Amino acid sequence: MLTRGDLERRVRELLGEAVRAGVFPGAVLRAETEQGDVLEAPSGQLCREPEAARVTSETRYDLASLTKVIATTAIAMRALERGALDVVAPVAAFLPEGAPSWTREVAVHHLLSHGSGLAGWEPFHRMLVEHGVPLGGEEARRFVLERVLAGGPLDPPGQASRYSDLGFLLLGHVLERALGADLRTLYHREVREPFGLGRLDFRPLGRVSPSELYPESAPDPLIAPTEDCPWRGRVLSGEVHDENAWALGGVAPHAASSAPPPRWRASAPRC
Repeated sequence: MLTRGDLERRVRELLGEAVRAGVFPGAVLRAETEQGDVLEAPSGQLCREPEAARVTSETRYDLASLTKVIATTAIAMRALERGALDVVAPVAAFLPEGAPSWTREVAVHHLLSHGSGLAGWEPFHRMLVEHGVPLGGEEARRFVLERVLAGGPLDPPGQASRYSDLGFLLLGHVLERALGADLRTLYHREVREPFGLGRLDFRPLGRVSPSELYPESAPDPLIAPTEDCPWRGRVLSGEVHDENAWALGGVAPHAASSAPPPRWRASAPRC
């Protein structure tokens, strides 16, 4: 049977091997038992540049699509638990009159289970710029919702499972309408505060116009970069990696830039 010391050494060896093999430039593994015993092992660097800083236990990573589970799904489950959300209700119930007919066939549970039939992804960030819509504000949110509704599902609801950012963008709107608050407020109220996730949060970037797509960005030594983004023209550190989420102001139901999760995190930036 492995002792705690043996286990910790083996974990560090495995992480070191992964770093040397190029699986990721750095990672932090954390495990905690119900008794409070903690094993924490940082390894590697923030990115692949030779002079990059070493990863520490305080290094923060972009949680990307884990936002769907940690924030959006958790909000929905908390609301369902107390009867504030009906998951069999049609999406049309949360939209203005005149919404497309397909929204009467797609229920909230279809969005949660990726069974809505909606497409997986669309380049909304580029559409916003092409149409001259200011990024990061309410106008951008309305534009994206309109495009999701106009596109409609590719398959009948419940017929196939297709992982869909569009479904979760629509789900975020449903939750805001059903619960009467914006997504970040709902996350704080329903998830972050009740479960003590004080370091786990969105990083909203505020209103950004098309002429300000490439502002100077000072790297934060606590935040691991995600990639050298050709669209934004810089290495991303401390701002959400997902372009659509960034164009919506950094707070979106499908992806977000956040603090480290409580148990495991890793990064593979190309910088």
